[in-house]
Formats: sequence, structure tokens, C-alpha cells
Amino acid sequence: MKKLLYVLGSIVCCLLWSFSARADVIWEPEDSFYASHAGECTYVNRQFTANGPDGTVIVYKSPVLAEVVDTWENGHRVNITHVYRGSDGIEWGIYDDYKGNCGWVPMDYMKVVYDGISFEEEYGDEIQDKEGELDKEYLNTDIYFWNYPGSETYIQITARDHMPEYREVFTDESGYTWGKVGYYYGVKSCWVCLEKPGADYAGLYPDGGPKRGEASDDSAEDQEKKQWGSAGEPGEKGAAAERIAPKKDSGTVAVTLAMVAAVVSVTAVLLWLLNKGKKRR
Repeated sequence: MKKLLYVLGSIVCCLLWSFSARADVIWEPEDSFYASHAGECTYVNRQFTANGPDGTVIVYKSPVLAEVVDTWENGHRVNITHVYRGSDGIEWGIYDDYKGNCGWVPMDYMKVVYDGISFEEEYGDEIQDKEGELDKEYLNTDIYFWNYPGSETYIQITARDHMPEYREVFTDESGYTWGKVGYYYGVKSCWVCLEKPGADYAGLYPDGGPKRGEASDDSAEDQEKKQWGSAGEPGEKGAAAERIAPKKDSGTVAVTLAMVAAVVSVTAVLLWLLNKGKKRR
């Protein structure tokens, strides 16, 4: 009986360890091409909008299989989890909504949504290294954690037990000082306004906040023409250019043929040895 309990206890421990380990790993797409090329893919996990020629982006089965699984109109937003670069240098992004919809798109036809990474790329020279902790007077109060300073995207958390710690600071156009928090109760890489941590967007910017990223008064149609050109009139990227589509990877084909040849050769040798053994009998 003790031995049985010991075995059951070991199984439970293994299951708990497995669950804890999986909680920290990156969720991976359920896709056959990704499964066989995971080591060649780069983790991205960012939001993008469709921005293809003729107003659409075609979603394919894989970077080497031109089977169409969906078509998005420009402006459609999705999350790209990983990017794969083919031997021809073309980058493909995979999206997976974990509801059975999965596919690959050329990253040349996707435009990143301005986010925390974009902010740090744009204002990196103005971000200073400085460690600190939010004032304890805000303990047990609701604090706003922002995607980036002035982002209009934030989450509200009640500060308990300990205050958020920051390692970098940034001063925005309105004079507010922001601290970058690495981690706080499940929220990662976020920003807190040090002067008014409990204020929302309207509270900080009653007359409108700072503009981040590319600001343009052009209509969506005008912006598309600038990038892709109207029919028969190539723009910066050239609408007349052939649309990017999956092509069989010559390297993959060569490896496959080599493996097939090796299997055939080994099979032939084994059959020869088998027949030779029968003749001796």
C-alpha cells in the first residue's frame, strides 16, 4: 500500500511540475510547418494590421504551400506570434487564434501596430536608467499600468503588499515622469506615471495626449496608393510587382530527395541481404 501511495505521489508531483513548467513557456502555434521549423522561427508576439497590394493580404497554408486559407482586407488586425525567414530572404509570419484558424502571411504586407517596443525604438535616447519605487502613499489604491507613456492602452491594478519598482524613467511632453516596471502581479514591461499613478488618460491629458508613431492626415486610400500605387501605377513598393506567394524551398526539396534516396538504398541493401540469407539455407 505504501509503495502504491509513493507511486501515486510521484505521478502527482510530476504532473504539477509539468503544469508549472508549461506556465512559463511560450505558447506555440499548432501548425505542422511551424512544428518542423520551430528552431528557425523568431518569437515576435506583436499586433499587426494587413497592408497588402490591391487592398488585401492572402493567408497561406505555409511558406512553401500556396494553399489559400483566408484573405484579409487592409486594416484587419491580428497577432503574429512567430516569423520564419525563407532561403530567399522573405519573412513569413504565422497567426494562430487557437480556435482552429491558423496561417502564414508575407511580413512585407503587414504593418506593426505601435506598441511598447515601437515607443522604445522611437524614444530610446530619452529613456534614462534610474531605479526607484512608487511612493508608498499609493498602497491599497488603484494604479494604472500603461503599455507605454500616453498609449491609451492600460490596465488598472490595486497595489497591495508591495509597491511597483522601476528601473528606467521617461519624461513626456506634458512634463510627467514615467517609470518602467518590469513585472507586477502578472503585468510585464509596463509604465506607471510617477506623479499621478491613479489617473487615466483623460485625467492626465484632458486636452488630448501626445501623438506617437507615424501621424498622417491622409485617408486610408491615399496612404495605400503611396505604398502600393494605384492600378498600373507602381508606388514606392510597386503595385505592378508580382505578389509574394509561397514557393517550394529548393533546399528542403533537396534534403527530402536525399532522404528518400537514402531510404531506398537502405531498403535495397536489406532486401539483398535477406535474399542472400535465404539462398544459403
